[in-house]
Amino acid sequence: MTGDAGNWALQAGDDIRIVWEQAPPGAERYEFTFEPEEAGPAVFLGEDLEPSDGVSILWTVPEHLAGSFEAAAYFADGSIIHAEWSGMVYSGTIPPAGICTLSASTIGAVQLYSEPDFESAVVAYLLFEYTEVLGRTSDDWYLVDASAASMLDAMEPKPETGWVTPIDRIDLHGPCEDLPLVRP
Repeated sequence: MTGDAGNWALQAGDDIRIVWEQAPPGAERYEFTFEPEEAGPAVFLGEDLEPSDGVSILWTVPEHLAGSFEAAAYFADGSIIHAEWSGMVYSGTIPPAGICTLSASTIGAVQLYSEPDFESAVVAYLLFEYTEVLGRTSDDWYLVDASAASMLDAMEPKPETGWVTPIDRIDLHGPCEDLPLVRP
């Protein structure tokens, strides 16, 4: 999860725990919903009937999410207390199955280098999309498919591959533990 100015990017397919900190005590149940950014009904996410360990639910982030969270505490006397989260949350797509991919772990872009070396040219950027990882060096530079890269100069031809360093805050997805070692 990454955030900036009240906007949060969640990874589709991830299981996250939504916690109502300082929830009003003594309710019979606590319900969590999602309010879509576009007009439409609230989406039920889950409920907590046993808040002795804190009021929370475990939830799997769906694809193409845009909106905000809300919670409600329902009491035996019929009263209800609502809480709205002031931020907006968004998600993209679920990572492709069966292949190692990487994505930016922060809002922004990942630099794509021509060689696995900080002295080499930055030739493009990878935005918040999944990019197939083809291999890695012994010092964990990742060779990636550059077909989804955004070019710095639109007049330059797009490279077929490029190099990414984990210093650029990336997340790996899928079966990445057996990546082949490659030499530049």
